[in-house]
Amino acid sequence: MITRIGLISGQIISALEQEGRPLSARELADLLLEPLEEILMTVGWLTREKYVQVESVKEECIIQLVPDGDLAAFHNRLLAFNDAVAHAPVKAEHIEDKQEKPDKSHKSGKKSDKEKDAGFSINNTPRAGFEPEIPVQRFAGFVGAMECGVYMADAKGILSYVNDAFIAMLGYHKKEELLGKNLFQEFHMNSNDHAQLLAQLKENGYVHDYELKYVCKGGRVVILSETVHGVKDTQGSVVALEGVVRDITEKKKNDEQLWMEKMKLEHILSLHEEISSILKLEELIDFVIAKAIEILDVHRCSLMLIDKDRSELVIKGAKGLSEDIIQDTRVKLGEQISGVVALYGEPMLVTDMDAQSPLPRKSRATYRGRSFLSVPIKLEKKVIGVLNVADKGLNKNDIFTPTDLRILSAIVRQAAVAIENANLYRELKYLSITDPLTGLYNHRHFAKTIDQEIKRLRRYPGPLCLMMIDVDHFKTYNDTFGHLEGDHLLKELARAIHKNLREIDVACRYGGDEFAVILVETKIHKAEIVAKKIQKAISELSFKRPVTLSVGVAAYSDSVDRHDLILKADRALYQSKKEGRNRVSVYA
Repeated sequence: MITRIGLISGQIISALEQEGRPLSARELADLLLEPLEEILMTVGWLTREKYVQVESVKEECIIQLVPDGDLAAFHNRLLAFNDAVAHAPVKAEHIEDKQEKPDKSHKSGKKSDKEKDAGFSINNTPRAGFEPEIPVQRFAGFVGAMECGVYMADAKGILSYVNDAFIAMLGYHKKEELLGKNLFQEFHMNSNDHAQLLAQLKENGYVHDYELKYVCKGGRVVILSETVHGVKDTQGSVVALEGVVRDITEKKKNDEQLWMEKMKLEHILSLHEEISSILKLEELIDFVIAKAIEILDVHRCSLMLIDKDRSELVIKGAKGLSEDIIQDTRVKLGEQISGVVALYGEPMLVTDMDAQSPLPRKSRATYRGRSFLSVPIKLEKKVIGVLNVADKGLNKNDIFTPTDLRILSAIVRQAAVAIENANLYRELKYLSITDPLTGLYNHRHFAKTIDQEIKRLRRYPGPLCLMMIDVDHFKTYNDTFGHLEGDHLLKELARAIHKNLREIDVACRYGGDEFAVILVETKIHKAEIVAKKIQKAISELSFKRPVTLSVGVAAYSDSVDRHDLILKADRALYQSKKEGRNRVSVYA
C-alpha cells in the first residue's frame, strides 16, 4: 500500500475555485512544493533528500511522503510551524495499488481517477471560513517536548508561547517566567540584533540559522541559532514571529578551539624553517620563548640549560620573570619541578601546583595560575635543559591540557636540534678565531678586531692603545726544558694576561711566544700600568726558571691604520729588548 498525502492551502484553493475551474495535479504541486520544502526543513523533521520524492509524469505530480511517525503527528507539527498550512485540511488516503473504481465526472460530485491518482481530495463547495480539523491542543504537547526551543511572539518581541526546551535554554523553570516579557529587550545581548532580524523578516519572510547571543537567568550568555518565520498581515507587514532555536554555544566553543588548534599546528609546521636559520644561541633562545608564548597563549616562559660543571639548571632566557630571578635562580637536578624533569627526562603536566605536586617551589606568589608545564630538552637521550611555561590565558583558573603538552613537546623537539646546531656553530666559530693552545684569540681575529676599532675611532674619536708582549729567552727555555714545559709557560702567561684585563679588552696570541693586547678606551699611561701588572703577575708564577717579559706600547693617533699601529708597538717592544729586556717601553 502506498500512503499519499494531499496538502492544500485553503486560501489558494478557495480563490481558484471561485474562478469556477478545477485544479490539476501539476498546478497543485507547483503551488505547494516550494513552501512545503521550506516548512519541512524549518521544523527539522523531514529533509527533502531523505523523505520527499517528487515524481513528474506528464501533467501529474505526486508528493510522496514516508514519515518516521504517524500521519497525525506529522500533521500536528506542520500546523504548529506554518500559518498557511495551518488553514489547510490534511487528508490521508490509503489507496490499494490494484484497486480501481469507475471513473466519474466532476459534475456528479465524485472524484476522477486522475484526482485519486494524484492523492488530492478537493472540495469544490465555496467556504466562507475554515477551522482546522485537528485542534491546537492536540499538538501542543508534541511541540513542547521537542529538543529544539520554540517560541511565538508579536512584532515587538512580547512572548506569547515558549516550549520547555526554550525555557531551559535560558535557565528558567516555568513558562510564566518568560511569557509577557520582551524577547528583544530582556534577552538579546546586543540591542540592535532585533532590528536586523525584523529587516530580514520583512524582506524575505523568514530568517534561517541567525546567530544571536542571549543573556540567560543569572547573567550567563549563550549563543542560539534561530530560524524565524514572520507572520504577515494583508499589507505585508510582520505582525508575529514563530521561532525555532538551537543552542550552539558548545559548538561555537568547539569551533573556536578547533580553529585555535589549527593555528597552533600551522605555527608548529612553519617553526622548522624559521628556527633552523638562527645560528646564534642567544637569538635562538629568545625565539623559542617567544613562539612558546604565542602558540600556547601563556604569560611566563623560561628556558633553562644544564651547567655541566655544577650539575644544575641555569636560566638562559625568560619572559615574565624579574631580572633578579633570572640571574639568581639555580636549580639542582632532582629539585623542584624543572629539576625533576631534567633528572628523569620526562615531561610534567601540573594542573594544580598546590594540591597535585608535593615538590617545593620558590617564589610561589609570583605565579598567577596554578597550572605548570615543564618539558625536557633532549639531544638523542641526553637531557641538556628544560622549557617551562606557566600562567595560561587571561583567567587564573585556566589549566594546561594534554594537547598543550604535546604542542610544547613538538616545539622542544625542534628547539633541541636548533640548540645543538647553534652550539656547533658557536664552537666552530670559536675554534676559527681562537688559539687552541692558550685559549686566547688568534691572529686573524686580532687583525679583524683592530680594524673595527680603528674604523670606530674615526667616527667617534677616543683613546686606544696596542700592547705587544714577548717572553724573554723563550727559545732557550723551550730547548732546555722541552716543548711541554714551553706550552705550559705559554698557557700560564695567557691566563695572567686575561686575568689582568677588562672584558672589553682583547688579548691575542700574535704568533709563537708573542702576544698582542688591544686596550679599548685606554690612554698611554694607563696602558703602561696594565703592562707592569702583567709583568708582576708572571714573575710570581713558578716555572722551571724565572721568566720575564718585554713589553712595547703604542697609542692610536689620527690617520693611522692597523699596519702603522702594529709597527709602532713592535718598535717599542724592540726598544725594551735592546735595553736589556724585562721592561716596558712606550712609543714616543
